[in-house]
Amino acid sequence: MAECGRLRHGFALLHCDHCGHAIARPFSCKQRACPSCAQRRLLDFRHRVTHKLLAGVRHRHWVFTLPTCLRGFLRTGRRRRLDLLLKVAAHTLRDALREACRGAPGEPGIIAVLHTTGNRLNWNPHVHMIATDGCFGAGDTYQVCGFLPYSDLNHRWQRNLLTALVDAEIIPAGFAARVATWYPKGFITHSHTKDHRRDPDVMGRLLVSAAPPGGRGAHPLSTRPQHGDPLLS
Repeated sequence: MAECGRLRHGFALLHCDHCGHAIARPFSCKQRACPSCAQRRLLDFRHRVTHKLLAGVRHRHWVFTLPTCLRGFLRTGRRRRLDLLLKVAAHTLRDALREACRGAPGEPGIIAVLHTTGNRLNWNPHVHMIATDGCFGAGDTYQVCGFLPYSDLNHRWQRNLLTALVDAEIIPAGFAARVATWYPKGFITHSHTKDHRRDPDVMGRLLVSAAPPGGRGAHPLSTRPQHGDPLLS
């Protein structure tokens, strides 16, 4: 990484046929832990999301968190358990949005980003999601969701996550029951609305800020699904 972008490790020579000017552009190391290379990949991802994936409808930014007592169980077998966390969060939000659309058949568009650290770089796995504020149905139709109560979503997230952790034999059922009593209001979710039609680049900036360079960053699940396509890939 310290040698990233050094001319002595190779470069491309760019030449202008019109003016004759030439410039040497050094090759990058392309390592995941390199801040410069990781930032470039995140910016490329932002561009793809903004210009190719996001539909021209209102979107909402969601953050699904889990309590401190469960975070340690996700350290071992990290890849499998974090993927489980990501998918349970996406399915929870999908089901809630479907119900908020008055049960109309359709799928919301969702992009999920797994974040494994907090502001102090402590172990704090949580999920950022950008979701359409409605569901896409047959014939390219779109229906805006109605009221989505936070209290119901918090309890749904708590119930689905604890059930998935017990089914995957990550935590015992007795411990899951005790955790549910410790958090009678459910596990916390946060949300705020962004109108992609008014600021075409705001969601891309949001994804870049949610996925730090060098971390286990952007993990897109789906967005703007066609009717009948599965939510998760």
